[in-house]
Amino acid sequence: MKKSELKTLWKVARLYWCGGIFFWIVETLVFLIIEGWHYEATNSIEIYCDKIVTNIWLFALNLTIFICVCFLFNLNKTFKS
Repeated sequence: MKKSELKTLWKVARLYWCGGIFFWIVETLVFLIIEGWHYEATNSIEIYCDKIVTNIWLFALNLTIFICVCFLFNLNKTFKS
């Protein structure tokens, strides 16, 4: 994979990380105001929002790992040639 493609994928991963964090902060603040402090999600909408945040973060993590592996393979090819 080319370096420019890896940079583009990194920008996508960064958007997902930042978007997930922003959504998590907003969702936490909204349900903190509505329901007060609690340890477990009690509202079905809150549970669904937590699942959305989890999926966003898992996608961003998997994409980041993929980018790192591709980058290491590119380094290996560079040093061999």
